[in-house]
Amino acid sequence: MAELLDKLNPEQIKAVQATEGPVLILAGAGSGKTKTLTSRVAYLVQTKKATPSEILAVTFTNKAAGEMKQRIMHLLRLKSDKAFHISTFHSLCSRILRKELQQGSLLTNPPEDSSGEYTPSPPNLPSGRGGIRSNFTILDTNDQVTAIKQVMRELNIDLQQYAPAAILNFISSAKNELIMPDNYSEMAYGHFQKIVAKVYPRYQEILHANNSLDFDDLLMLTVKLFQTHKDVLKKYQDKFKYVLVDEYQDTNTSQYQLIKLLVAKHKNIFVVGDDWQCLPPTTKILTNKGSRSIQKISNKERVVCASGRSDHNLFDVTTVGKRKYKGQMLTIKTEKGHQITTTPNHIFFARLSETSKKSFVYLMYSPHKGYRIGIAKGIRNSGKKLDCGLRVRCNQERADKMWILKVCDSRPEAKYFEDYFSYKYGVPMTVFWNMPGRSMQYQQKYIDDLYRNIDTKKRASLLMKDLLLDEKYPHFLPSGTTPKHRDPRKIINLTMFGDARKTIQSPWCATRFSFQSSNNKLKDKLDRYGLQTRKSKKATWRIEKSNRDSQQFNSLVRAVQTLAPEVIINESAFITNNKFQFQPASHLRPDMTVPIWSNNKIVEDKIKSIKTEDYQGEVFDLNIEKVHNFIADGFVVHNSIYSWRGANYRNILNFHKDYPKAKIIKLEENYRSTQNILSGAAAVIANNQNRSQKTLWTKNGEGEKIVVKQVFNEQQEGEWVIHEILRQRSLDPRAEFNDFVVLYRTNAQSRALEEALLKANLPYRIIGGTRFYDRKEIKDVLAFLRVIANPQDDISLKRIINLPPRGVGEKTWADLAQHATAQNLPISEILLDAPVGTKAKIEIGKLGGIIANARNSKTNLSKLFDTIIDKTGYLKWLDDKTIEGETRIENVKELKSVMEKYDILDAEIALPTFLEEVSLVQDIDRYDDSEKAINLMTLHSAKGLEFDYVFMVGMEENLFPHSRSTLDHEELEEERRLCYVGMTRAKKQLYLAYTAQRLLYGSSTPSLPSRFIEDIPEELIAQTEEDNKKPDLPEIKAKVGDWVEHKHFGVGKVLAIDQVEVVIAFSQFGIKRLARSLAPLKKLAITDD
Repeated sequence: MAELLDKLNPEQIKAVQATEGPVLILAGAGSGKTKTLTSRVAYLVQTKKATPSEILAVTFTNKAAGEMKQRIMHLLRLKSDKAFHISTFHSLCSRILRKELQQGSLLTNPPEDSSGEYTPSPPNLPSGRGGIRSNFTILDTNDQVTAIKQVMRELNIDLQQYAPAAILNFISSAKNELIMPDNYSEMAYGHFQKIVAKVYPRYQEILHANNSLDFDDLLMLTVKLFQTHKDVLKKYQDKFKYVLVDEYQDTNTSQYQLIKLLVAKHKNIFVVGDDWQCLPPTTKILTNKGSRSIQKISNKERVVCASGRSDHNLFDVTTVGKRKYKGQMLTIKTEKGHQITTTPNHIFFARLSETSKKSFVYLMYSPHKGYRIGIAKGIRNSGKKLDCGLRVRCNQERADKMWILKVCDSRPEAKYFEDYFSYKYGVPMTVFWNMPGRSMQYQQKYIDDLYRNIDTKKRASLLMKDLLLDEKYPHFLPSGTTPKHRDPRKIINLTMFGDARKTIQSPWCATRFSFQSSNNKLKDKLDRYGLQTRKSKKATWRIEKSNRDSQQFNSLVRAVQTLAPEVIINESAFITNNKFQFQPASHLRPDMTVPIWSNNKIVEDKIKSIKTEDYQGEVFDLNIEKVHNFIADGFVVHNSIYSWRGANYRNILNFHKDYPKAKIIKLEENYRSTQNILSGAAAVIANNQNRSQKTLWTKNGEGEKIVVKQVFNEQQEGEWVIHEILRQRSLDPRAEFNDFVVLYRTNAQSRALEEALLKANLPYRIIGGTRFYDRKEIKDVLAFLRVIANPQDDISLKRIINLPPRGVGEKTWADLAQHATAQNLPISEILLDAPVGTKAKIEIGKLGGIIANARNSKTNLSKLFDTIIDKTGYLKWLDDKTIEGETRIENVKELKSVMEKYDILDAEIALPTFLEEVSLVQDIDRYDDSEKAINLMTLHSAKGLEFDYVFMVGMEENLFPHSRSTLDHEELEEERRLCYVGMTRAKKQLYLAYTAQRLLYGSSTPSLPSRFIEDIPEELIAQTEEDNKKPDLPEIKAKVGDWVEHKHFGVGKVLAIDQVEVVIAFSQFGIKRLARSLAPLKKLAITDD
């Protein structure tokens, strides 16, 4: 035992020896969390706290589970891991369901419990034809979509109008939330969800008729089994005395509930995770019993909340959040004497005062131009009415967002700060548009050139960072209708208490979802998706919905964002009869109006002053049911725990709520990376608001600085990566190709990298490309095997009944299905005497004989494989004398080599075991770190791996972070966590690369460096001689004014050339802007004469 503990640091030892009760390990990247978890398992066995069979360890990938087993076997000097229960969630649930189905636990209702209450049987798990048996098949995504399409055809639902994959996605989400088909119909809102509600029950019927489950069923039905059969739950609670969970922050609702049920008896839960994923304790919260300190508030306590339109009511606290915080605090005072201290990110309700005589220095954003700084009066008088100065400016400039940098008492003061911010950060003051009536020296052409040639986004991001401004919360947003503009705005308005109607049962105003635009292409997309739009005024359309609980709009917002990633979410609330914007405390400004509690009612007050101070200690927040606000120190504030997303990583933040006596241990010493890499990653993740305060450190020394490289395009990116790999190998002869990894955000980025590696004749492998088990020929063979193992699997049978061709079309299949139903038999059991034409009858009969003989066979698995392949003639059919055919045959033969590993098992269990493990295999599980090849993989695939040299390519805005995340706080934080994961994969050297322009998805566009690069302190970045050089540009022999010929567009005249593009006026096709790297131009010896 001493030997086991000698290899651990003090915090790891503390975690290993904390054997009793709930334990939460907050583990930083590379801090040895797997080592800690496996050492704890070994410690429990060595100290005889538990036998191996009494310990359950659960993780997310088969690779991680396999690594745990190997480590535990090594620590305990065991030759076998069979006694341990170490697996993925899906594997665990699959085994439980098969065992309980075999023993009949699911087939009868359990007895009454001691209270005399009767517990009903779980739905959708009856025995017999149409139900689930222990030899069920686990469907992959393609088979699931096939089943969805079948249902849609039966129900006459248009497959073009409603995407089957989208319907499947909604069903999957419902299952992960443990929502059964019958319950889903009650919860569905909106046209599309009502379509899903029709498909979901029939989809489940088809699965069960085929004795099949999908991945989400494995978890959902296991949880339902435990919830409805207390005797079964008790058996597994008694069995597993100690439960360990890796990557706990990634658990969804079904996984979370599964673990919670299993540990309810012994409470010995040990979870490991990295959660990098408010208000001080003395803040007074208004409750039904008066004011109480927030640190004393508990769940279910009734607190006073705004209920809309100046009204208030009592609502329950559902979550109390608590964490340690070190950083800035803001103290906000109002004119009527109210005062609150808060973290800068806490959400308040605020609006610009309509009578403000102040002047605003603002930062303005236009998607066509970028950012600029300017001045606006608080109030503008048009002669007819008073109007907000920001609104007037925004409309004049056709801008999308505005932030107030400074509130000034006079115009001269405002002019000073306009110059100050502009000169300090290099953001222009020039207007975006030279509108008619303006007296300007600039022509519009020069304005366009100015904003095209200055990177205002990079400069504005630094300004916003210094002033604690959040891009998601502008002080002013225009409407979503822009019929006269070339790129209509896309703004979702989520207005809390936007619907003024109240009821006796629900005495609060509902939240209104409204989406209005003039973008007709987006309208068509939404209509096809099932989100029905309505005609609105001024050539626009809209979607409008209301709900008493804002969280119910989660899936609707996600659906719109999926179709339009650039959509802006504008959150506001009618706290009084005036509308207030959601604003972080750091966005509040003097003279803004906020809602406060005074004389037992909600009224309005103006902010007088805001001061900043440093703070270190605990901070708290609350989540409130339905209305998501509460009154703190007299201010009506939003609860920051709540979000439109409801992200799963909050499970780890709420661990102490579920287990109040939990021990929390932080592993902060990193064993993988150098200090420079850790510090760089820490600087990136520090911008996330939802994270625990951990400080990673290492004994590995400072190491090499992070290399940041700009190249011209994706081709140069690949060439540079290869150059660096070869250079590092020349410096260190021990460095192998498998010590290098190239990480990217999307699979599409691998194309250019692969081309460069092929050109350089370097070995590489893609982790996350087309999976072996996703290839058609492999799926065909597996379908043969599934039919043998599961007679009711009609989905697999339909796939192979005509492979090789046997003359079976849709009509013959329908006849077979009808005959099987009449006989109350699965189709596979009537093939020997099929009621079809003579020719088809003979061939189908042969197939039926092969299946019947295989089911009765007692041979091992590899011999069974040979028999099926030989008798069906499948390999001969694949052999079409082409290279592709030969490759497919090799793949099928490779499958046999996998099956041979199961020959040691008894014949009756070999096939089901093989099929189950194949169903649950993941692509990352095929990673072999001994193979000498450069690794290419997505950042999502990299978690849990480590490499000496890591290249993160495509570090560009709208690529990483992805475009659909940049306007959503939760999604952006997830992208930042992903960046942190990627950076901390590196042991020796980290490279970050970005391009000046990139060809992706068929379009070449200019690029801006990722904001994550900007987060890294300059002292951590390696300075090279090339830092100040411009990227090499492809040589363009022509100059402005020359005539050229293009392969596709013909003859044209060069109008302009810059670093990114060539502008040419073609005779037949007009003016075209061509990417400089992709412009195959031939200069012509002709002149204008």
